Amino acid sequence: MKRITLFKTLDILKIPLIIGGILLTIYKFKGIQTNFGNTPLTNNLPTQKTSRSNAELQIIADIQESAMGDLGTNEELLFTSLEGLNADDLKEVANLFGKRNYAFGMRGGAFIGNTLNIFEWYAAELSNRQLSKMQDIWKKTGITF
Repeated sequence: MKRITLFKTLDILKIPLIIGGILLTIYKFKGIQTNFGNTPLTNNLPTQKTSRSNAELQIIADIQESAMGDLGTNEELLFTSLEGLNADDLKEVANLFGKRNYAFGMRGGAFIGNTLNIFEWYAAELSNRQLSKMQDIWKKTGITF
């Protein structure tokens, strides 16, 4: 039977500790948040009159993230949640979405992700055909992406 000494155990732990330290440094350097909260867009989109309450529009913004947040994208939910919204409603959804953590198709963006706005999420998640359909929905806002 092989005996593992304390020094061999420490040698085995070096690699995960070094990798963990590197990831923690990257995490701190990039300033990535650990919560899924949103931060406002740098330039808030001006809205005049929304047809829905702020609470409803916040739910729609959260649905957008949820539909794209995990492995795979729920395109039906993504598109149907935007149906019936006017231009100001859509702009407010974008404002409320803000910038959220994103990492290669996974919600949270821990360690390797970026904070992206809703249009950057669309670009990362949707096929060209789906992106074109989404651009048609947002066309009435005057926003191009």
